[in-house]
Amino acid sequence: MNVAHYLLNHAFYILVTVSAIPALLWMWEFKEELKLKSIWQIIAYLACVYGIGILSTYGIAALENAVIGKDWANRRGWSVFVTMPFFYLCAAKLTGRNLKAVSDILGIQVMLIYGFGRTACIFQGCCLGKIIPGTQYRWPLVIIEIIFLAVFVVVQGEKAFRRQFDGKSYPVFLIAYGVFRLLLELFRDIEILPSYYGLFIGCIVFILSGAVWLVILHKSEEQVN
Repeated sequence: MNVAHYLLNHAFYILVTVSAIPALLWMWEFKEELKLKSIWQIIAYLACVYGIGILSTYGIAALENAVIGKDWANRRGWSVFVTMPFFYLCAAKLTGRNLKAVSDILGIQVMLIYGFGRTACIFQGCCLGKIIPGTQYRWPLVIIEIIFLAVFVVVQGEKAFRRQFDGKSYPVFLIAYGVFRLLLELFRDIEILPSYYGLFIGCIVFILSGAVWLVILHKSEEQVN
C-alpha cells in the first residue's frame, strides 16, 4: 500500500480526528464554566458532537442523492454548523448551564473542527479557484477561507479566555461566514457554478440563523434589564 496516497485520500477523516486534540484541550480550559468535572465527561461530549456531525453529514448526503440533487452544491458538510451548536445549546438548557458561555466557548470549537476538516481540501486538490487573470495561478480560496476561520477563532477565543461571555461569538460568525462564502464562491472554478443556487440558499440560512440568534439574545438582555 502507498502510505502517502492513502493519507491524501483520507486527509479529511485524519484531520477531523486530529482536531479532537485541540477540541479536548479547549473544553478542559473552560471545564469550570461548562461544569465538567472530569476528562471523561469531556470525552463523552466530544463523542456525541463528532457522532452528531458525522450522522448529519451523511444524512444530508443521503437527502441530496435521493431528493435534492446537484442543486444544493454538495452542502452536506455545512450541516455541522447547525447540528453541533444545537446539541450544545440543548444540553446546556437541559442541564442548567450558562447559555451565553456555552455559545461562546463551544461555538468557537465548531469553527475549529470545521477548519481542520477544510484543510483537507489543500491536500486533496479540490475546491479550486478560478485562474487569476494574466497569470497561470488560481485564487487560493481554501487558504483564504482557513485564514478567515483562524482569525475568528483567535479573536473570539481571546475574548473567551478573558471570560467575556456575551453569547454573540457564534451567531456573529454565522452571519460573517455566510456573507464571506457568498463572495468567495464568485471566484470558484466554473465547475461549481451550476450548483451556486444551493450554496446561495445555504449562506442565506446561515445569515438568517445568526440574525435570529442575535435578536433572541438582545430580547433576553432587555428582559433581564
